[in-house]
Amino acid sequence: MQMTSSIVYWKLSQHFALDPRMRSTNVMIETALLYRSDRELRSHALYLVDCARPIVSVPSARDDIAFLFFDVGDSGLPFTPAEGDYAVMREPIERETILEAVFNVWADIMRWDARLSEAVAAGSPSKEVFDIGYEMLPRPFGIHDMSLKMVYQTPGFIEDLGMKEESAEYQRIIRSHTVNMRFHRSMQHTKPFIYYDEQTDSELLCVNIRYEGRFVGRIVAPLSAEEKQIDAGQTQLFAIYADHIEDAYRQGSDAFLPQRRNQAMHDLFRDMANGLPTTAEVVSKVLSGFGWDLHHGYEVIVFKLHNEPGWVARTDVSRAYLCRLLEWEWPQSSAVEHGEDIAWVINLDLAGVGSDDYGLFQSLAAFVRDTVCNAGVSRRFDDFTLLDQATHQADAALAIGMIRHPHFWYYPFDDYKLEYLQSKMVEDMAATQLCHPAILTLRAHDAEKETELSKTLECYLSCEQNAATASERMFIHRSTFFRRLEHIRELTSIDLDDPEEVLYLRLSYWLLSKE
Repeated sequence: MQMTSSIVYWKLSQHFALDPRMRSTNVMIETALLYRSDRELRSHALYLVDCARPIVSVPSARDDIAFLFFDVGDSGLPFTPAEGDYAVMREPIERETILEAVFNVWADIMRWDARLSEAVAAGSPSKEVFDIGYEMLPRPFGIHDMSLKMVYQTPGFIEDLGMKEESAEYQRIIRSHTVNMRFHRSMQHTKPFIYYDEQTDSELLCVNIRYEGRFVGRIVAPLSAEEKQIDAGQTQLFAIYADHIEDAYRQGSDAFLPQRRNQAMHDLFRDMANGLPTTAEVVSKVLSGFGWDLHHGYEVIVFKLHNEPGWVARTDVSRAYLCRLLEWEWPQSSAVEHGEDIAWVINLDLAGVGSDDYGLFQSLAAFVRDTVCNAGVSRRFDDFTLLDQATHQADAALAIGMIRHPHFWYYPFDDYKLEYLQSKMVEDMAATQLCHPAILTLRAHDAEKETELSKTLECYLSCEQNAATASERMFIHRSTFFRRLEHIRELTSIDLDDPEEVLYLRLSYWLLSKE
């Protein structure tokens, strides 16, 4: 680590009274020396200035050195540095005592940093690593992961915010953060910052924990009512602490590993949802460990978060948080990240969901409103090996529904199955290339002769080939209608007694109507 004047000043202030009139800008220091005005100043040094001794000359202004004045008499400071950092010991102190104190503080901080490095390198339990941080920073603070789950908290942390972690109010506040743009923008900070939390009316010192440029967690330290800000030295120690936590994350710290009930279930679900092959035996084994059966009733729901401009980090954090929240609110379920979305499977039998799904859809509507997202819902299925198909249904319903009905919150697949069928049929060819050639022949004839033969055939088919009903619907005489049918047969040679040809014709008209 790099020692700074601010860190030394703050640590000294834990044992001695330092004058609040000081400048602290984190000057990098490499050594501590007694100040002598007859010697040239060294860069990156902390100079201890004995004010009881005469000062022959005032040092020139420099921003790469720091001063600590001690034994200040009634005449005050011999000089005030124009640049760099300085602090003043308010109480009388011997030269040997201040020298010893500075070197002890320096050594304590370096030992603390070394202990953190060693604990991380040794793969020590996360609590041991976190506790070492608390030894140097003995104030209430907490650490949460990307899902906003508290992985560590010191005594009094949640209490300082006036609540308990398991309380409904705390969960409401956490959920509100997932839809707060300012909260998500704050995840882009790479240095310590003060964040005002409207929900708790409190100011928090925050240090983001990042890995490969991605937000993975945060240290949060509430400011007390007496604090206007946290000391610069203490703030920098929190930043150093966060660097060690990043190293722990990189090495797979147990605090940041998935904390949900059954990781094997999540791995299976994620693989199957992405279409990776598996066997019924493997699926049954994993499900049994979860208390589920291969042939229970299931439903898959895919959630898409609204990603408004400026919400760069929202999806990463919200996906992780909502996966945890879904499983907390519906214990007989499993949620995983699914690309940019969330895939969630619920065991309907064990969750007590009735055949009409009414209660589930009520809860689902409330959930998507509260979390500002949309959801595609698969059909109910009773063979878990079909999970990939169910996930595909939910994906398809979501994609089609958000276009057809953007004001809806959720989209059951059965409401969009025909649109899905039509989209797949014309995925590689236009409807005119797929439809029955007889229809194109009739359309060309109608355009040339100004007739209505194609319309007549379409009406006849839609009326289940009932000529009387079709003629009435077209407001023409029955004999006229029959003459038209005969003309159609002459032009196209279609066989309206062939069920497959009738199906092809009706499907063709349906496809053409969707263009």
